[in-house]
Amino acid sequence: MIHITPENQDEPILAHTCFKAPLEIDIYDIEAGYEKKTPIFKTLNPLHVAPGLIRSFWGRVAENPEKVILCTIWWTRKALSDFESSPGYASFIAGLSASGTATSTIYIVAGDRQIEAILEERVSITTVYFPRPVTDEQKAQFNDINGLVYGYGVSRSLLHTRATRAAPCKGWVDGIYEKDGKQYEMGVIWHFWSKEELEITFRREEKVVANMPHRKDERVEILDKKLTVAGKFERDLKFAGTEWWEEVRCEFTFLPDTVLE
Repeated sequence: MIHITPENQDEPILAHTCFKAPLEIDIYDIEAGYEKKTPIFKTLNPLHVAPGLIRSFWGRVAENPEKVILCTIWWTRKALSDFESSPGYASFIAGLSASGTATSTIYIVAGDRQIEAILEERVSITTVYFPRPVTDEQKAQFNDINGLVYGYGVSRSLLHTRATRAAPCKGWVDGIYEKDGKQYEMGVIWHFWSKEELEITFRREEKVVANMPHRKDERVEILDKKLTVAGKFERDLKFAGTEWWEEVRCEFTFLPDTVLE
């Protein structure tokens, strides 16, 4: 089991559990007011009665639709730890495993009480791999990466054209990944998007701005007219010492806290 440990143990945190489920299985589907519940949904009963759970979501990975990510948001790290050590957690993981080749890997990202509102739509999750040992300087460089963000403010009248719905959140995975005899530490970055077409345009066209003006007459300095925000993001990852990274996308659906008999 892998965790990203938040600095403040009293802050709400987000976890995601990956498992495999055939495409014909819906975890939970609501169409025209009709609630369709499945055997997988019933395995979530221990989760839904766990103290300290705020909300939960599920979504299929766009690049591999049989892979499902189940997101849970908890008031504190202790609430999650208590659930992990409970008898209900064992049956929860066993139930997910029965639906396919499930994994019990859980990632934890420090968050806040607004995070449940921004997980309901399109999310991209970037996992970054650093060869061990990772220095404090590398970690500081990774923590300072802005990610895929605008370099200027957006007026309220233009919010409907904005590609991002919130600032990225990121953290360090508390665990080691091994590949081809090498060991890696991992960072994870979550980006939150409004619409697919706006995300595509943002990644392709949005340019880097060096500073944000505070007055209308203040000059905005352009670092490089050809440098996109996406290009700078990749450059920053390489500069921090990453060997490679991978990205997946999900569109999450809210799971109500219903318990099946």
